[in-house]
Amino acid sequence: MRSTPTPKQPKHGAMRVLVTGADQHQGLAVIRGLGLKGVPVVACGSETRSLGFYSRFTQQRYVYPSQHGDRERFIDAILKILGESGAEMIINSLETTLVVLDGARSEIERRAVLASPDSQTLEVVIDKLRTMELARQVGVPVPRTLHGSTAAEVLAQSDRLRFPVIIKPRGSPLHRSTQHRLDFKVRYANDMKRLSALLEEAEGRGAVPLVQEYVPGVALCVAGVYDRGRPLARFPYMRVRELPITGGVSVLRRSLAPDEGLYAYVDLLLGQLKWHGVAMVEFKYDEQTGAYTLMEINGRFQASTALSLDVSMNLPWMHYALYAGERVEPVEQYRVGVCERYLRYDLMALVEYLFGDTISEAPDAARPRLPSRTALLGRFLWDFRPTVKYDEFKTWDWRPGVVEIGSIVRETYQRVRSIAARRLSRFQATQKSFLREQWLRARLRVIRLFHSYDPAGLEAALRSLGLKEGDTVLMHSSFSVFSGFRGEPREVIDCLLRVIGPTGNLCMMSMAYTGFAYDYLKKDRGVFDVRRTVSRMGLITEAFRRRSGVLRSLNPVHPVLALGPEAAKLVADHERQLHSCGKGSPFAKLYDLKAKILFLDAPFSTCTFLHYLEDLFQAQLPVQVYSDELLEGTVIDARGTELGVKTYVFNPSTAEFRDRVWDALERELSKAGVLVHRKVGNSRLLLVAMADLVAAARGMVERRFPGSPDNGARAGRGCQATR
Repeated sequence: MRSTPTPKQPKHGAMRVLVTGADQHQGLAVIRGLGLKGVPVVACGSETRSLGFYSRFTQQRYVYPSQHGDRERFIDAILKILGESGAEMIINSLETTLVVLDGARSEIERRAVLASPDSQTLEVVIDKLRTMELARQVGVPVPRTLHGSTAAEVLAQSDRLRFPVIIKPRGSPLHRSTQHRLDFKVRYANDMKRLSALLEEAEGRGAVPLVQEYVPGVALCVAGVYDRGRPLARFPYMRVRELPITGGVSVLRRSLAPDEGLYAYVDLLLGQLKWHGVAMVEFKYDEQTGAYTLMEINGRFQASTALSLDVSMNLPWMHYALYAGERVEPVEQYRVGVCERYLRYDLMALVEYLFGDTISEAPDAARPRLPSRTALLGRFLWDFRPTVKYDEFKTWDWRPGVVEIGSIVRETYQRVRSIAARRLSRFQATQKSFLREQWLRARLRVIRLFHSYDPAGLEAALRSLGLKEGDTVLMHSSFSVFSGFRGEPREVIDCLLRVIGPTGNLCMMSMAYTGFAYDYLKKDRGVFDVRRTVSRMGLITEAFRRRSGVLRSLNPVHPVLALGPEAAKLVADHERQLHSCGKGSPFAKLYDLKAKILFLDAPFSTCTFLHYLEDLFQAQLPVQVYSDELLEGTVIDARGTELGVKTYVFNPSTAEFRDRVWDALERELSKAGVLVHRKVGNSRLLLVAMADLVAAARGMVERRFPGSPDNGARAGRGCQATR
């Protein structure tokens, strides 16, 4: 039976130490380690009920503002505490407080000793990429790692990786060299699709994480204290269980016998850094090959801090003594086989594994080694055996344990509620998706039974709508299985061509974007290749684009497809027009040819010819039709020649006004009987003559916005295409 530790009386001349992170279990362990050696402790945490405040070794207690918020406010609070408490040294038990105070090191060190390595050394262990580079230099094995300034750069190197891979931030979110806003520590990707999605999501938050090959094996760590790179104390331990089970925070750990091979790697790394103070180095150990692979170096107190006290190796005091200038004798003896448990997080790991997403989010390579839920529950219960130690629960310092019980109850309740809410949300989403799928299937069956039609039926409907041989038609369309059409997109085109005959002309739009032209040219900077750029105006337009004999205008904003005797004339010189839908454009030429506009399952609002009306009546409209900026798009013509085409685009800010006006125009056309409606199967057909459309628009504009159009301001602007 091990005797209860007896704390020493405060040492005469001992420095008063401010310990940050008193709200965390490792902060409590630091307080206890110092207190057992008689060092006076000022406990500081971000919560009023911080665990360390209740330790028998705490002499003074202070609450500081979160280090994650206003840094200046946090630093000012620490400086104020130093002044009030008389503390002469700061020991950080959290990486976040260490990073923030390191950023104000010169100011802090005028008041107290900041017990941590210098900023340059600290940066090497905080920046995981630099840690990997250091390990390669000294010959310590590391996982294959990819990094880049953009997600695309990382993905371009991904052929060097074997899946699964892990994605993790490069370092602390608060350090100047690794700042980020990512909300995870580690994520897994089993394939390229998942990797791409995770990287793009991270890049959207302003950070590009590291990507490493997943390394299977047991997590082994070495915790210790080093004096300018010389080991004073060290002991290895195994992470028996973590949160989550697949890897994360250590919740159950066991001290191991000395391992000289492992020590050699740790000594290489910390020796190269001339490390001064406490550190923990984490490896993955392959039990089959006996190989070690470095995961990371932690230059702070870890979950192993409480274990160090129970194996008779007081790392907090040794760290303090180094920075206090006291003589520290090397310690080699420690207790092997001691198990230490962080019960709160161990319970959270169990709850997540039993009811949460741990298994579904695990990498494929790890799943065969995961225990069953029953097995994990059995191990969890078995670890309540008397020989297991606990981070917080000590008979010789019992008050923090009482506070921790309340925290365990609250957090378990919150975690269970969170899991239940996630499951309910997924169930509802699954049910909604299932019901929608069943509804769509039933709807499709009804349409096929009662509302389907073949090409002959479509051809008859087009003729009854008013189309005839020799007509020039601008078509807008949408193709869907719910239309009831028993055929392919190309058969729709065949029907229309048979109706208008060889003397007719068929035109369609073939824009390469679906948003605003301004965004396409200004932000996306897309290159428009007249031969290869896909039309995003629907399946029928893309089938038409690929049809033999179809011509396409060289305008990046409103490219027109044309087939028929007048096709060449219609698309000619579109690239020379500063206004893609105005005078001299294919739309003006279509109007001259007395063209008709056909809508097949497309709403009237999709009518691109409405832009011609905006241009025609712009002087009478109460809004600015065009943006002021003259933009330039890159076009590649049929011969492969690259052109710079300049154009004004329609003002995106007037979209709402435009929609209201043209909705009113549609109602007037229907009322006048010039917008002809037909139904065939489950499809809706509309037809209007451009002449009728212009006449109706002129009348409406004159009534609503009195004035006379004056487009002379644009006269005389010539060719703007550059080779």
